[in-house]
Amino acid sequence: MKNLATVENRVAEAQRESTSKILEYAWQEKKRGLAESTIQQRVIRLNTLIKKGANLMEPDSISTVLAKSSWTDSNKRVFIATYKSFAGAFNLPWEPPKTRVERKMPFIPTEEEIDQLIAGYGKKTATFLQVLKDTVARTAEATKLQWTDVDEKSCTMRINHPVKGSRARVVKVPAKTIAMINALPRTNDLVFSTTPHTIRRNFYKQRRRIVATLQNPRLRQIRLHTPAIGKPPWNTI
Repeated sequence: MKNLATVENRVAEAQRESTSKILEYAWQEKKRGLAESTIQQRVIRLNTLIKKGANLMEPDSISTVLAKSSWTDSNKRVFIATYKSFAGAFNLPWEPPKTRVERKMPFIPTEEEIDQLIAGYGKKTATFLQVLKDTVARTAEATKLQWTDVDEKSCTMRINHPVKGSRARVVKVPAKTIAMINALPRTNDLVFSTTPHTIRRNFYKQRRRIVATLQNPRLRQIRLHTPAIGKPPWNTI
């Protein structure tokens, strides 16, 4: 019993240390200028590794978790990239496992399917998704949309907080989208007043319900940025 208690104490101590290091890592990345949404996603993945039994300060345990997991190679690559960044921040030597991801043809839904999915969400989320569809903006860009960025007269929106190498831009949108935005309550300077993480969580949670209701399994393949696939920003001014 004493040995078991000792092992449990060591595991608990390792988890506490890992959690502390995650906070330190997040602060380092914030000072480095990394986008808040990217930091949040990395923190989530690092915590997932801890829940799987990894000690973030012991790279070998990361390799073990990855080897035992049932994740696809594509998913593993995301975790590998995240931990590689974490290990680099603390000078931890690590040889990442090799993965092989075969490129697949992207799923491109019909316009009707996209509209069906959007219509199944509540007013706020549906409006957010409509903005993504019409502007081809990223989630992190749309969450920072301000009321002053929306021009009702010209039916345009200014994407003033570009991410991942994009540029600030003005985009023409349908009057319907402007009307949906104007129907939202104005609680502060931001149109949506939410975070990319919250949007993603709600999107995938509600998508399951909509797929079941409409009995269309193809909708399950639509992701947050699927509407942008194959749709160039032709309406950018």
